[in-house]
Amino acid sequence: MQSHFRSARRRIGGFAVALVAAVGIGALVAPAAASAKPKNVKVMTRNIYLGADLTPALLAESPQEMFAAAGAIYDTSVFGTNFRGRAELLADEIARAKPDAIGLQEVALWRRGPLDSVTADPTPAREVVIDFLEVLQTQLAKRGLNYKVGKVQNEADLEVPIDRDADGTPEFDGRLTMRDAILVKGNLKVSKRRGGNYASLLPVPTPLGSISVTRGWTAVDLTKGKKRNAKKFRFVNTHLEAFSAFFRANQAQALRSLGLISNSGRLPVILVGDLNSDPVDDSEQTLPNAPFPPTAQNAAYLTIEAAGFVDRGVTVNTCCHADDLLNPEPEFGSRIDHVLSKGRVTKLGASLTGADPELRTNTGLWPADHGGVVSRLRIR
Repeated sequence: MQSHFRSARRRIGGFAVALVAAVGIGALVAPAAASAKPKNVKVMTRNIYLGADLTPALLAESPQEMFAAAGAIYDTSVFGTNFRGRAELLADEIARAKPDAIGLQEVALWRRGPLDSVTADPTPAREVVIDFLEVLQTQLAKRGLNYKVGKVQNEADLEVPIDRDADGTPEFDGRLTMRDAILVKGNLKVSKRRGGNYASLLPVPTPLGSISVTRGWTAVDLTKGKKRNAKKFRFVNTHLEAFSAFFRANQAQALRSLGLISNSGRLPVILVGDLNSDPVDDSEQTLPNAPFPPTAQNAAYLTIEAAGFVDRGVTVNTCCHADDLLNPEPEFGSRIDHVLSKGRVTKLGASLTGADPELRTNTGLWPADHGGVVSRLRIR
């Protein structure tokens, strides 16, 4: 990258200017690259699960049905699937794996507020009920683990009346903000924090009007090691559309077209996330009466692969447990959680978390509906 070269040139000083003029850039850069030692890094992708299925609320046929479904979702996500208990298991996974960087998906933030979201002058709900990121970080700190937030990106932000008793009388407004986040081990340097949302979003008609299911990405540049032994790489995390292969493929195309990936130069890129795309599933997915064409389930993965990314994750299925997380044995039927890389990266190994029946809560809950993928990589 030009900025990287300029900063390197300033460090070397005026001697570099004369040397470039005399022998060319290639002669200056090549010996440094050849003498640099490879650096091992470990990365993780982890969908931590919002704790409930949103489909009943999105497919409701009346406002009352939607509010009752939202009440059930609220109770299940906040209480039933017990993220506070699950966060202990997720923190244990991280403690065992000790990844340098973690891409998290479905980092839910629940808030509540006045019952006015369907009025002409709504007030956004602000009272925090549970913040999944804060809960997980607390558990990490209890284990003596130092992980800092690299980047958080808001995605879907939905607020509706909550009718917990399904009696037609909502009690308050509930607001669910879905986020993706990057956590970074404390000894790594973080720079160039970026994030964004995709323009191509699935529209969902509801009794309150059409909503778009916002999806996005996060990215940071990371440096491991110090001075001459340091290695710099770009770490990207994303969560692509789950319910439409067409929009999922569009989002994958937008991701590969981002300058931070397409113009990364000599900087290695590690991409992790829930792509919702199984490499071997070429079946077509569409929605009833949808105006967009059927698209292969694996189209998003193949789009990213075509950009020069190589699979560095596990070869086994990674999803999904039952919505209530109470299935007695793993029921994974697809491989949609991925670690991929582009540039000077090789794979040393990879493992799956969240599939051991012995590692559940005392009430039998799995850590999340997905498994986690941990990859050991070497950056040359």
